[in-house]
Amino acid sequence: MAQDQKRRQAKLAKKKAKRNEVHRQLVKRKNEGLEIRMQRAATHPILDSLVAKDLDSKQMGQVLLSRKLPDGSIAFATFLVDTACLGVKDCFGRIASPGEYREFLEQVDEQMRLERTTAPYVRKLVEQAVEYAGSWGLPPHADYAKLTPIFGDVDSSECQDEFEFGKNGKPYYVQGPYDSRDRIRNILATLHEVGGPGSYHYVLSGDETDIPEFIADLANFG
Repeated sequence: MAQDQKRRQAKLAKKKAKRNEVHRQLVKRKNEGLEIRMQRAATHPILDSLVAKDLDSKQMGQVLLSRKLPDGSIAFATFLVDTACLGVKDCFGRIASPGEYREFLEQVDEQMRLERTTAPYVRKLVEQAVEYAGSWGLPPHADYAKLTPIFGDVDSSECQDEFEFGKNGKPYYVQGPYDSRDRIRNILATLHEVGGPGSYHYVLSGDETDIPEFIADLANFG
């Protein structure tokens, strides 16, 4: 009886492992195909072009572009833009049902009020933010290149707005709630290497007690 139970448990464990592996492979293929899906979505009509209402004052906020697909689903990409320093700090995109898309917008809107803008505005803001950060050696989020194909033929030159980056002419890094100690050190070291001492501002809000010493060491070798 005990052996039968062990065999059943082993069989169930094997089936579960197989299901988990199938799920893992599906997720992997889905992630690998994100750029292609965004490319295909770019041929369909734009649904929403949105920007965080207080992005100018806070220098941090979401911008989003979405397109409606023939089957009724919605392709969207959202970028967390940091105009003070990091460019595109985070980004996310997917193909969603209308209900899932509305739920996502509601969640974002609870954190930062969104307002309508134009697709050229979204593209120009995102790309110029990335360009600014890149001039200081700071790359965008790892998924950035997978999502930008959604812009398609949107012409950023149609946007007449001008954007300001940095603060008082310098990058202004503000530690985020999920920035690790290593990430903070890498960002500050990169800014220091590109611009030298006094070329950037920073604000630390966590308990990284070794960071001031690290910055002092940078200054000593500046």
